[in-house]
Amino acid sequence: MLHVFAHLWLFFIGAALLGVSQQLRQPAGSAPVLARPYFQAALVVFAAGALVAYFALLPGRAGFWLETALGLSGALALGSVASGLVMGVRQAVINGERLPSPHPGARPPGNLTRENRDDLCHIHGIDAATRERLYDLGILQFRQIARWSPRHAIWVGHEFQDLVRVSRERWIEQAADLVRVTAETREVATADG
Repeated sequence: MLHVFAHLWLFFIGAALLGVSQQLRQPAGSAPVLARPYFQAALVVFAAGALVAYFALLPGRAGFWLETALGLSGALALGSVASGLVMGVRQAVINGERLPSPHPGARPPGNLTRENRDDLCHIHGIDAATRERLYDLGILQFRQIARWSPRHAIWVGHEFQDLVRVSRERWIEQAADLVRVTAETREVATADG
């Protein structure tokens, strides 16, 4: 097979580029290349042809053309699959999706309603941008932060690219103090009212 590639390498590169262009012409949201029925059928034919070529069951010119066809179809498929993977990642980045990655810790419970938000900037270390990011994560109130476990703190720290930020800046302790002070203030206001 290497001797075929050595003589026809330009055609193999052309086939790979054709596979890339074929994938780029697919409409957004179409099935992945590997899930398309024709690709799966072509894979079976390719495997059968590869076995015939490996055991040299077709001698001479027929074997040469079989190896050439296998190489070109393999380059076409490789270009199509590689382009599909790149386009999938590109589309995820454009859509603002986060690519899957190992995320340490455990996501803290969030609040889906945006009512009764506390001003989280009262916690030392949380500025307006951090507050907005926490709101986006569904963390809206001091009592939510006060109930975090160490695993929740690590998860939130990972979101801010600093695993120990929450513990270093003592967000949980500060939030617990603010919850206590807020509760005491409400009790005094109720007693006075």
